[in-house]
Amino acid sequence: MNMMTFSLTLALVLVSTNAFSVCKNTNDSLAISAVDVTPNQPVPGQSVSVALDFTPKENILGGTFEVDVEMFKINVKHADFDVCKDAGLTCPLAKGTKYTATLHYDLPAQVPHGLKVHAAVKFTDNNGEQLSCVDTKVTTASKTTVVSMLRSAATASDSDSESELEFLFESYRRQFAITFDDATEYMARKKIFGENIEKIEAHNAAGHSWTMAMNEFGHLTTPEWKSMYAKGYDNSAAADITSSASLTAQGLTSDEAQDSVDWVAKGAVTAVKNQGICGSCWTFSATGAVEGAYQVAGNTLTNFSQEQVLDCDTGGKGCSGGMMDQAFKWYETNAAGGVCGAKEYPYAEAKTGEGSPLAQTCNASCTAIATVTGFTDVEKTEAAMLKALAQQPVAIAIEADQSAFHFYSSGVMDGTCGTQLDHGVLAVGYGTDGGKDYWKVKNSWGTSWGENGYIRLVRGTGLNGGSGQCGILEDASYPTVAAA
Repeated sequence: MNMMTFSLTLALVLVSTNAFSVCKNTNDSLAISAVDVTPNQPVPGQSVSVALDFTPKENILGGTFEVDVEMFKINVKHADFDVCKDAGLTCPLAKGTKYTATLHYDLPAQVPHGLKVHAAVKFTDNNGEQLSCVDTKVTTASKTTVVSMLRSAATASDSDSESELEFLFESYRRQFAITFDDATEYMARKKIFGENIEKIEAHNAAGHSWTMAMNEFGHLTTPEWKSMYAKGYDNSAAADITSSASLTAQGLTSDEAQDSVDWVAKGAVTAVKNQGICGSCWTFSATGAVEGAYQVAGNTLTNFSQEQVLDCDTGGKGCSGGMMDQAFKWYETNAAGGVCGAKEYPYAEAKTGEGSPLAQTCNASCTAIATVTGFTDVEKTEAAMLKALAQQPVAIAIEADQSAFHFYSSGVMDGTCGTQLDHGVLAVGYGTDGGKDYWKVKNSWGTSWGENGYIRLVRGTGLNGGSGQCGILEDASYPTVAAA
C-alpha cells in the first residue's frame, strides 16, 4: 500500500500543553493561559478531556464553548458545552479570577490515527459575542502498524482506510450540500476526493511558503474545476474601450509608498461572495472596485449588484465572460443613471445557463445608489500598482487556471501560475510576511477557498517578465465613483 501522512484539523480536541495561540483577528477576553488534553495523543474512538485555564477580563454570566472538529477544513463533528453546566464551573465568572474549564467528549472512531491536527476553540457569551478563540496543533495516537490512512482509490484493500475515507467524504458532502445522481458517480467522486487529499498532503509536506487544504472543489479533478470556475475574463472587446485616464508611478509620494495597505482592515471591502459556475468573475471584480471607491469617497460601504451588469451590459457576454473596463464603461454611459444595490437586484447565478449570453431580463428600473464618472487604467508596473492601491481597491485580472489555485489555503503563493489572464478579481492591498512581499487579492469562490476567500500572491518586480505573479500587473484599473 502507498504510505502517506496528512494534516488533520480538529477544533478544541487535540492540544499539547501551552502549544496554542489566539485565533487571528480575535480579542482574547478570556485570557486563556493553558490548554491541556488527556490523553496527550488522543485515540480515535475514545473519550478526550480538555482543560482550559483562563482569567476573564470582564464578568461573565454564562456562555458556550463551541467545538468544531475539522479535517482539511471539513467539519466532521460539532459540539456545544454550556460554561455553567458542562465545564465544571459555577457562574457568574468574576473578572480577574483564574478558572479551569474541563470538557469531555468522544473523538469519532473514524478519525485517522497518527496525524498532525490543527485545533481551534471558540467561546461565545450569553449575548452572542465571541470573547475568545485559540488555535493549536497536536498529533493523534498511532496504530501499532502504520498503514496508509486514506487511499486515493475508493476500493482500498485496508478496511480501516476505506472507512476513514468514507467518513471524511460523507462529512465533506454534508458540509457543502453536494449530491450525486447514483452510486457509480458517488464512487468515482470519492476516488477523486481521496486523490485530491493525497495531492494536498504531498504539497504541504514539501515545505512551500503556502499551504493547500480541502474546499468545496474537493470532488472535482483539476481539469474539471478549471473548466467550471477558472474562467470568465474576456478582453476581446478591449480595443473598443477607452479609459478616462491612466495612472503611472511618476510622482509617487512617500505617503503613497507605504510599507503595507489593507483595504479590508480599512473597511472598504464587502464580504467574500461566490460566483458559482457562471463565468461572472468580471462583474464581481468590477463591483468590488466600485464598492471600494464608493466607501473611500466617504459613503457607507455598500454591496452593489453583480446581476445588474450581468443582465444589462450587452457589451459583455454574461456568464460567458467579460472585462472590468467594459463594466466600468457601461456604468459610465448607462442611461438608467448608475449602480444598483445587491439587496434590490440580487445575484441569480442559479437561474443562468452555462454559456448563456445574459443571465436574465435586465431590470432597468432598479434604484441607482452610485454613479461611475470614469475609470483609470494602471500602468503595467509594480510601482504604479502600489500607487493605485494606496488610493483604493483595484480591479485586476490574473491567470487562475493552474493547479495551485485549486486547493490554495494560506500563505504567500509563489507557485507557477502563468500570465494568460482568465479570471477577474480584486486587489485589496499589499504587505510582507516572513520576508516575502505579497499582493492581497479578494476572490469570488466563497470563503471555503483560500484565506477565507482571499489569496496572497508573491510580489516582485522581476516576476514573469514584469507581468507580476499570475499576470497581476497586466490589466489593472479602478473607477471614480460618487453617490447618485
